[in-house]
Amino acid sequence: MAHEINTPLAVILLHAAQLKRKSNNASSPNQTIITKTEIIEKMATLISKIIQGLQSFARGGEDDPFHRNSLHRIMEDTLILCQSRFEHNDVTLILLEIPESLAIDCRSA
Repeated sequence: MAHEINTPLAVILLHAAQLKRKSNNASSPNQTIITKTEIIEKMATLISKIIQGLQSFARGGEDDPFHRNSLHRIMEDTLILCQSRFEHNDVTLILLEIPESLAIDCRSA
């Protein structure tokens, strides 16, 4: 199922990048097109990250070995999955900056 979603997303990202590039290269760049394609790219990338998080979550991983994982990355992935729920329930989450170098031994899932 993830593949079925990721393939069209890749096409959307490709076309958005081409539109932005053509607009940037035009004699008079159209800022509206550039802005809209950046929004499309941002949203398609977010959808892709959500799909990756759902894949990891659905897979479980109880039998996966422990590996060193970036705590920053773990929190980023978790927040991508939970952000809309927080917003819908008027939850404000304030996190201090987590250094990229901070890591823990855990299962990636």
